[in-house]
Order: sequence, then structure tokens, then C-alpha cells
Amino acid sequence: MAMAIGMKSITGDAHFFEESMNLDRIRKLLDNKLGVAGHGEKLEAMKALLASISKGEDVSMFFADVVKNVIVASVEVKKLVYMYLMLIPSVESSHY
Repeated sequence: MAMAIGMKSITGDAHFFEESMNLDRIRKLLDNKLGVAGHGEKLEAMKALLASISKGEDVSMFFADVVKNVIVASVEVKKLVYMYLMLIPSVESSHY
């Protein structure tokens, strides 16, 4: 376990760019109703979505799930939600 924690701190969030998260899992994490306890899961889902956007993947189908998280207490999650909202229009317009 200590080795896994040590490796995570070394690699940071790079795994979001190397792995694709299951779409159903992302939706489940975004819809987590655990309050403060669920912020870590929401943060994980938002990081996966932003990594997908940077790889050129279409994640616009999560728009409604993401917008619901504007009201969470976590400032980190809010920042990532706003970043998603800023990036989605530019990604969609580049597809046309």
C-alpha cells in the first residue's frame, strides 16, 4: 500500500492521460450523492473528463452531469466544472 501511495505521488494525475475511464463509471462518480465524502470521486471524474478533452475526445454527453456539480462545496471540483464549461464550446465548434 505504501508503495502504491508513493507511486501515485510521483506520477500525479498522469494516469488520466494514459488510461480511459469507463463512461458509466464517470457518470456514476459525477452523480455521487455522498456530500463532502463524495468530492474525491467527483474530482476524479472531472479530471478524467478534462484529460479526455485534451486528447480530443467528445465528452459533451456529460454536460448535464457536470453542470449539476456547480453547487458542490469543494472549490477544486467547482474549478474543474468551470474549466469543462469553458472548454466544451471550443471543442464542439472545432468539430464543425
